[in-house]
Amino acid sequence: DFQELVDVLKYNITMYELENEKAATPTNVAKLLSIMLYQGRFSGIYYAELVVGGIDNSGPKIFVLDPAGGLMEESFSAVGSGAQIATGILERFFREGMGEDEAVELAERAMREAISRDALSGDGIDLLIITSKGSRMEFIPVRTA
Repeated sequence: DFQELVDVLKYNITMYELENEKAATPTNVAKLLSIMLYQGRFSGIYYAELVVGGIDNSGPKIFVLDPAGGLMEESFSAVGSGAQIATGILERFFREGMGEDEAVELAERAMREAISRDALSGDGIDLLIITSKGSRMEFIPVRTA
């Protein structure tokens, strides 16, 4: 159950922060999640492909986790049924150092392409924008013909 995974992750992050007297970094969270997925790999209770993102002292971080706990740091990521389509757009147009507006526009473009070609990708875009000033969620409705 995904909610259980979230609850256990939140608990473990809180314990880490109390024991170490510092905030968990995106790298800490990704490694913890990797361990949790690895431990549950045979039971299948946490079968999910996940993305962890955030900003630490060294800059922005994106980690992709497979259902068995495999962990890779990437410059960008797409997961889910439309990932191959979205990844093609991202590989073609992503550049290191993109500004926020340009990156958001690229993410939206990649998702619109995936939605238009993959029925399981849904009919809207939930976009989480993470900057050094904080994070915000945006929903962009997408209507397909």
